Amino acid sequence: MKPLRLELRGFTAFRETAVVEFGARRLFVITGPTGAGKSSLLDAITWALYGQVPRVGTATLQLITHGERSMAVRFDFTARGETYRVSRHAPATTGTRLERLTADGAWTPVSDRARDVTAQVTQILGLDYQTFTRTIVLPQGAFDSFLRGDEKGRRAILSRLLGLDTYEAVRRAAQARAKHDAELGDALNQLMARLTLAAPGTLQQLERECGQLETSAAAFAARRQSLAALRTLARAAEEAQRALDATSTAVADAASGLATAEHAGAQSAAALADTQQRRHALAAERTRLDYDVGQHQRLRERVATLRRRDAARTAAAAAVQALAEADTGQRRALDVVQRRHAQRSAAATALADAERALAAAAAGAEAVARRLRREAEEAESAREAAITAAAAGDRRAQALQSLATRAEEAARQQVATQQTAAKARRALATAERAHAATVRALHDAEATLVARREALDAARVRDAAAALRHVLKPGDPCPVCGEPLLRIPPAVAVDIDEASAACQHAERDAAAARAQQAESSTRLVRTTASAEHAQDALDAAIVRLTEIDAAVAAQRVERAQLAAAVAVATAEAAAARHAATAQQR
Repeated sequence: MKPLRLELRGFTAFRETAVVEFGARRLFVITGPTGAGKSSLLDAITWALYGQVPRVGTATLQLITHGERSMAVRFDFTARGETYRVSRHAPATTGTRLERLTADGAWTPVSDRARDVTAQVTQILGLDYQTFTRTIVLPQGAFDSFLRGDEKGRRAILSRLLGLDTYEAVRRAAQARAKHDAELGDALNQLMARLTLAAPGTLQQLERECGQLETSAAAFAARRQSLAALRTLARAAEEAQRALDATSTAVADAASGLATAEHAGAQSAAALADTQQRRHALAAERTRLDYDVGQHQRLRERVATLRRRDAARTAAAAAVQALAEADTGQRRALDVVQRRHAQRSAAATALADAERALAAAAAGAEAVARRLRREAEEAESAREAAITAAAAGDRRAQALQSLATRAEEAARQQVATQQTAAKARRALATAERAHAATVRALHDAEATLVARREALDAARVRDAAAALRHVLKPGDPCPVCGEPLLRIPPAVAVDIDEASAACQHAERDAAAARAQQAESSTRLVRTTASAEHAQDALDAAIVRLTEIDAAVAAQRVERAQLAAAVAVATAEAAAARHAATAQQR
């Protein structure tokens, strides 16, 4: 940071406006007697930047010049290649603002709130208040205490100024961490001492045992394979045993079946014997009846032949009837086949015609569907475009209406603030004239008082001389020069009471004039603050109206045309919504 210009008024020793130019100097020294205000200049810079000073902190109202009601500081400086101006006013904070100098030589506002100004200055300088007062501006009296104090006191002051308490805190934290690490190391060493398996010899023994265990594991793996083979054989033996058990069951079942068969054979043998007996009985019966087997066979054959003849006749008659019916059915079938063939030809022709008509209808339907889809897509696109246009129109109408409202309000505020500022300026001019009149009246009253006091002193001297005339005679030494008096001058009448009364009257007039001057000073301070506040409000209103005019210009309209532009945008939005509704229908 490089200071350029400092202007202060009503700040400690600087009752009237004082200006310090730093811009043309690379190195400068502030000198002067005690109480001249050297430290006040540094305090003014610190207060302008951060709103507080080391000697009083944030209670900065103590810095107002005795007899004044307000103080103001304006500080210009450069930082990071930019030029800034910070202004503060107390007790009111309305005059606090931070501005930046642009390339065209104009001051652009950056912030107008006290807290925001402090934050912006901290960001611009890269230093907060504590760092600034410890590294850039050393508080008054701190260095003197450092030089005159004892070693412990100097160390404390140096630590406080340079922020060495941070390093002390870091040292304590490092010691605590080292202590914790040492305790942790001791605990780990004790734990390692208890871990006997971690000794080198133990590790080698464990490695040998691990090798032996690996060898045993390989042997166990081989035995495991052998056991797996034995298990397979055991499963095969179990399956063979199950097969043997099944065979045994089958043999038992076969033995049971054999016994059953033998029983059935015995029964069959008994039946055969019975049949043979019956056969012998029939043979005896045939012999007794003189039965001729050949004749019986011939009669059976003749009966069979007659039966075959009757069956053949019946089959022939049925065959003739079936042949007739088959002929009739064949003719009917031929007629049906011919009709079916004609119907099939007609159906094939109709099917071909129908397929051609269906193909043509499908092609036409597809074309119609494509046209309808295209028209629907176009209608949807038009509807979406209309909806978008309606939304854009609504947004533009709302934006223009908002700008119109803001512009109207800003214009009213500008007119009101102009009237207030003009009234405040007139009141300030009146207060300045009244203050000048009271200053002149006070000057006259004080001059009159001085004259009355001088007259009273002269009257007292003359009265004392008149009193001496009554006790002096020619030849006595003069009370003033000691020379012998040649003659005694005649006494002159002196009215001390009148001179004293005139002096008292002059003192009352001077006191009244001082009271009026103090009252006019207070009134002037208040009027000045009101005028500055009114001017700040007017500047803010002008800036606000300028910003609104820029926003209006961005909408490609003029402020006077905002109402018409709102109506046009509203009408366009309504037309777009109507078009979107029509497209949807």
